[in-house]
This record gives sequence, structure tokens and C-alpha cells, in this order.
Amino acid sequence: MSNNNTYVVFIVGDSYLPGVIALKRSLDLVDSAYPLTALTCDCSVSTIETLSGAGINAIAAEAPAIPNSIRDLNIVAGRPRWNQSFAKLSVLALTRFDSVVLLDADMMVLSNIDGLFDAPSMSAVVAGRGAHADWVDLNSGLMVIKPSHALYQNAISLINSLDENLLSNFRDGIGDQDIFQMLLPSWNSEKALHLSERFNAFQDCLAMYDSSGYLNFKDVSVVHFELAPKPWAYRIRDWLNAVRRALHYGSLAELTALRRYRALLPKA
Repeated sequence: MSNNNTYVVFIVGDSYLPGVIALKRSLDLVDSAYPLTALTCDCSVSTIETLSGAGINAIAAEAPAIPNSIRDLNIVAGRPRWNQSFAKLSVLALTRFDSVVLLDADMMVLSNIDGLFDAPSMSAVVAGRGAHADWVDLNSGLMVIKPSHALYQNAISLINSLDENLLSNFRDGIGDQDIFQMLLPSWNSEKALHLSERFNAFQDCLAMYDSSGYLNFKDVSVVHFELAPKPWAYRIRDWLNAVRRALHYGSLAELTALRRYRALLPKA
């Protein structure tokens, strides 16, 4: 395994800063040998300084120009934030690193996952498949990438090739995850690139998986807090939703994950 590897987290603006700090702390707790690098987009000076103080190197993400047709589609679909997500694709061009493990800013690492750097490029998880048997596409929350300028240019070419006819397939909006999927059209059938769900376990699936034996909580390596709002902004009703799932499935897995995660978040 090369020493020239890094975990990468993409952060837009300042609102996800608590999640990035918690992610870094979780990596430290499992004795990861590799650093966490933040790809930043529209972050304040204060956030950049906080990242640096936490031992996280910040690299400004290169936001590619996207056609107005895509921007308008995401706005109409109620997902204008997805227009900023395309800057996440700049991870493909981080050729200063041999291998990158991309992690979302709302994730918590529970066990050492350094071995993922040796996985093939474009390895990812069909996250949530245990709850949705018809799901077959990758989730870009966790991906293994061997950066190359050719790969990045392919992504940019894909974006620019999306005419109105092709965009008609994305009525609910289009973001970075769709481009990652389209970069390798055969991904769904290339099982060697499919990582176990333990590397990207959705928060609201934890209790069901643990109760059914599909994925015991003790075997989960990465929890993905994919729901909104995020745990650092929880109110009573959000905790109640988690309690309802715990009671329904007879498992404390989700509540345990939330408790551990809250302990990692910076104090307000």
C-alpha cells in the first residue's frame, strides 16, 4: 500500500463543518494511518482556519462550468444545492495522491478502513440495497478513486454532453453521483467494484439491518447519516423518529450510532 494516499471530504460552505470535524475525530479514533483532506467550495476564512487547526488540509475545489440546462433542472426540481455538488468531481484530478477514499461529510468511521486504498478505482457501495432490493446504482458517499486527469476530463465531457433529451431522464435533478455512475456505465454489473454495505451503512437502515441479521451493528465500519437534518442540528422530533425505528425493529443500533456521533461533534 502506498503512503501517498488520503481520505477526502467535500465541504460546501460552512454548515457541514461540524460533520467534517467529527469525521476527522472518528478516523483518529480508529488509528488511521492516512490524513483527511478537505475539498472546499465557498467556505469562509473561519472554516478554513478551523479545518487547519483540526489537522485537516484544505484544497479549493475546482467547480466545473455546468450548462444552464442542468442548473435550471436542479432549481426546478428543488435541489439547487446539487449544482454545487459538481465541484466534488475535482477529486478525480487529485493526481498528487496515488489513491483516495472519498467520504461524505455526514459519515462516521467505526473501524479502521485503511485497506480500502488497495481496492480498485471506482469501488463503491450500493448503499441501502438491503432495504431496497431494486437499488443497483452506486452511492458516492464512499468511493475509492485512483485520480487521473483523463478521468476528470471524461467527467467534464459527460456533463457537457447532457442535452435536453438526456436530461429528461433526470426529472428529480442531477448531481455528482449521477456523473460518477455514468463514468463507468457497466458499474452495476462489475461486482468486483461493489463494496459491502458495512462501508456505507445508512443511518435509518441500521436498526432493521441489525435486527434482521443482514448487517450486525458490530460489523459496521462506516455509518452514513444521510437523513436531513443532520445530527448536529437535531431537535426533539428527530430523536423521536430514531426512537420509533428502534422500537419498531427492536434494535438500539441507530441510537447507539447517534450517541457515538454526538460525542465526536464539536461543542457549540
